[in-house]
Amino acid sequence: MPVQLTFNGGNETGLMKALQQELRHRLLADELTELDRPSTVMLKSTDNIPIESLWSYWQTYTGWNIKEIILQGNANGLFAPGNPNHVNLFQWLWSRIIQLHLDEFQDHWNATPPRSQKFKLLPTAAPEMIFFYPERYDMLHCGTTVPAELVEELRATHLNKTRTEVMEWVPQACDQLVGDAYEYIGSPGLHYTTGWATFGKLIEVIESA
Repeated sequence: MPVQLTFNGGNETGLMKALQQELRHRLLADELTELDRPSTVMLKSTDNIPIESLWSYWQTYTGWNIKEIILQGNANGLFAPGNPNHVNLFQWLWSRIIQLHLDEFQDHWNATPPRSQKFKLLPTAAPEMIFFYPERYDMLHCGTTVPAELVEELRATHLNKTRTEVMEWVPQACDQLVGDAYEYIGSPGLHYTTGWATFGKLIEVIESA
């Protein structure tokens, strides 16, 4: 966990803030108080311009394309919302496709150095380089290891669900069924441009089983 977690303000960050504050209190209360350094800082989007601009660019040139193609599946009759097999397969497949493209965006952002600025105090380097090799930039890694049992305790307290339950999009039996069907059709690559073609092959296998 970081000493301080910085994020844009928003209703969706409430749990994130609460967990960071509790972790700080449990692990670093004897070393650092909220007065010394707040455990969380919320920024306005306009104060986080580089990532906001790139995110907007992604939404415009990739995100909206994905949305349009997903909607085409319903408009073209490829997806039947009243069919439970279609609903489960949609959630299994498209959650993976979208996550893949979000991961690509994240990897691009973390591997891209920001432009040099004359009066900037932080180093001009890719975020992942600074994170993994802070000593190269005369910096210190200030992360604190969080014991696994504490993570499980907080998950049980705040969510009352296991990690598996939180991360699953479909019931486990369905996950196994679709996973087997995916292997049967050759585990094709996941991309939004071929998502509905893969969906069609999978639903044929599932409904003929």
